[in-house]
Amino acid sequence: MKNLSPMIRPAICLIAIGFLTMISACNSSQQTEPVRPAAAQKSEVKSGGIYVYKGGDGSLGTLKVLATGDGTVDVLLYKNRFQTVPRSIDLKTLEVNVKHEILSVRGFQNWQPQMVAEQPVTKEELAEPPQ
Repeated sequence: MKNLSPMIRPAICLIAIGFLTMISACNSSQQTEPVRPAAAQKSEVKSGGIYVYKGGDGSLGTLKVLATGDGTVDVLLYKNRFQTVPRSIDLKTLEVNVKHEILSVRGFQNWQPQMVAEQPVTKEELAEPPQ
């Protein structure tokens, strides 16, 4: 760079900075998308929705919304955990952990749920007594 004119040096530096910024932006766009709160998804809590939620250990838990009303959400919690948001879930593989966990809508939203599937709520799921 010694032999370059004083006008060209700043241009080369700017081009290098732009190139490094572009590479950095490309790398960050390849990261896993985080789970967003339901409010950020602009969707309401939906009965029959299968959601993943952020667990305390960093993994994602799985639940199904059985019913909503009066500021509460009745959910069925599954044992299944994920490290990243799954693109699809084989609903036949979900293992029930807790039936009829009643949460406030705010509490549900604090879990940062993201709906990944839908399945109609069955009469059996609604009829089973809470654990």
